[in-house]
Amino acid sequence: MWEIREYFKNIIIIMGLFLPFYYLLRFKVFKSNSNNKKREVIMLIFMLYMIALTSQAILPKFIIDIDGIHIIEKGTHILNVVPFKFLKDIYDETIIKGNIVFFLINIMGNTLLFVPIGICLPYLWNISYNKVMLIGLCYTIFIETMQMFMPRVSDVDDIILNCTGVFIGIVIHSIVKTN
Repeated sequence: MWEIREYFKNIIIIMGLFLPFYYLLRFKVFKSNSNNKKREVIMLIFMLYMIALTSQAILPKFIIDIDGIHIIEKGTHILNVVPFKFLKDIYDETIIKGNIVFFLINIMGNTLLFVPIGICLPYLWNISYNKVMLIGLCYTIFIETMQMFMPRVSDVDDIILNCTGVFIGIVIHSIVKTN
């Protein structure tokens, strides 16, 4: 559970650092004068989310404390191109070893963290669900490609899980939109 706590702490710090840049870009450089306050709030939350997600998915795992930033995961890159290998990994880590954190981070995280993309993209920019899926696919391929240059794991299963999360977000958006 320590990993999950550190993950959220890092996300909050990164979002806080991004806020001034968002304000300057959105309201000073691009001079947004939208009267739709709800859309502006959702846009802010979505942009903060995308910055946090991208930083946590691409950068090496790190912790931030009083002494600065410390990389906690050093080593080499690992590549998995075997689809659905995560099912065996789930069984080994969660069922045999009792490592529930593995399940939470790898399965729930890779799926649930991409749900907002499926909800927010069609809401904010009124684009088709096919385009939302394509954007979600391209974004997750971008992340997995960037991870190849870091001490991270690039995994075809992450692409599958991330796109599943985008699809779940699309389903949620379509249900909310029709009601």
